[in-house]
Amino acid sequence: RNPIQHAAYMDVVRGLPCAHCGKPPRSEFCHSDEGKGQGIKSDCRLGWPGCHDCHDAIGTRRIYPREQRRALEAAMA
Repeated sequence: RNPIQHAAYMDVVRGLPCAHCGKPPRSEFCHSDEGKGQGIKSDCRLGWPGCHDCHDAIGTRRIYPREQRRALEAAMA
């Protein structure tokens, strides 16, 4: 309802390996698809660490159907 964006938390997440492929840090902070809207990022507590390739594939190119992507993102968060 009131998504938060916490820079320090997101920085900690960037220090983790990619949650999808395991590539070592430094990762990108990937916002979950759940709760996003135009110009609105989802709550950072739902985000996950991802390498550039996985972030692009899952978040931009959307290689998984929406419900599967959301379940995957929730598990990786």
